[in-house]
Amino acid sequence: MSVLVGCLVAVAAVPVRWADGQLQTDAYATTVAPLLQDRELQRLLANTAFDAADAKGYAVPRRWKDRVRTQMATILATPQARQTWLDANLAGRDLVVDGTGSTIVVDTGDLIGYVRERLKALGVNLPRTPSEADTKLTLADSPQIAQVRESVRLLHTLAGVLPVAALGALALAVLVARRRFVTLASAGFAVALGMGGAMVALGIGRDRLLGSSALAAGEATGTLAASVYDAFGNSLRADLLTALVAAAVVGAAGVAATIVVPLLRRRSGEADPPPGARAYAVPAQAGYEQGTSTTM
Repeated sequence: MSVLVGCLVAVAAVPVRWADGQLQTDAYATTVAPLLQDRELQRLLANTAFDAADAKGYAVPRRWKDRVRTQMATILATPQARQTWLDANLAGRDLVVDGTGSTIVVDTGDLIGYVRERLKALGVNLPRTPSEADTKLTLADSPQIAQVRESVRLLHTLAGVLPVAALGALALAVLVARRRFVTLASAGFAVALGMGGAMVALGIGRDRLLGSSALAAGEATGTLAASVYDAFGNSLRADLLTALVAAAVVGAAGVAATIVVPLLRRRSGEADPPPGARAYAVPAQAGYEQGTSTTM
């Protein structure tokens, strides 16, 4: 029973600790930084600028659109663009943790403004600055956001408690087991199997999330949600994979110990007696004391 409890808690502990880590600025920034080089996101930012021009009644020539899309990756690779992107995303993270309301929005206005200036230097002068409504991209809009904020403190507590509870339950199961190495191997492989299942569930969750009507309604929301989910999903998947490998190594060590330890005991003459065998003390013969004999 302790093995089952320990395995379940261990599988839950990895995503909980990962989520708690993402709430820290450094971890979150590391995850979202590569998003700026995502082709879908770059296309979305370019289309935002084009839509703003169309709303003004100015049709951007096709050759300009092609040139913008060609130069977008180079422009967004600059340190200033990366920092502007990080600032916008960290502001969005702060809304999740400390904000109010049910909507999480990333304001890309500064980033789009920087892109416009770079394009202008390349000879592409877009006629209209996007409005504030155009540059705000909605990551999430749900009443559950308020519940997420309330769960942040609980999440932080669980991130410290669950790993200790998992290790304690598994260690107890091994210590009280009659065949400790077999139990160790079983626990290791069971945890590895659970981590693999969590990775599969992560992929299924992506399909269901992106197929929901709320995200399918708009190109901007769906595209950005896919990029964000993949960035965070890959980060979580890496943690799950690390835990899977570690658990598999523990399981393999348990199997190896189950085979090797009895062999070493036999070689050293310390093999356990066969099952059912009992050791009996040999009684001293009448008239004899241990190590001496009586004389008549």
